[in-house]
Amino acid sequence: MIDPTSSLSCDAFTHKVMCRIYTVYFLRRLGKPAVIESALLVICAVIFSTMVSMSHVIANADRVPNNSSMMPLLRFFWAAFLNTDNIVKILCVAMALTGMLFCYSVIFPASKRVAHYSGHRLGQIFYFFKGSQARTIA
Repeated sequence: MIDPTSSLSCDAFTHKVMCRIYTVYFLRRLGKPAVIESALLVICAVIFSTMVSMSHVIANADRVPNNSSMMPLLRFFWAAFLNTDNIVKILCVAMALTGMLFCYSVIFPASKRVAHYSGHRLGQIFYFFKGSQARTIA
């Protein structure tokens, strides 16, 4: 016969252990590079949006003369970048680097997985043709 007090302590122990397991799982998921980089990108974008009025930048960009090349627009954005505060420059560079790292950490594993599976499929196809040639020769 099971003692009811021991059953309660087992449930409490199980609950305590499962809470720790879920906490470790959650922290490991948060520690992934894509999660950290996306959080950093969002933080930089929020700070950037409080410091820069994008509506004014776009309104000023409309004054750039229309040209078939993108050079006047690129010159405008380069001049706007150079004439801003240092904190905005640092945020722009941080957002660009974090965005590139985020893309790398998301795209590289996916492309690696696709290359692995496509290589496996190509190997199967070549093996099939090699085997069919061997059968026709013999």
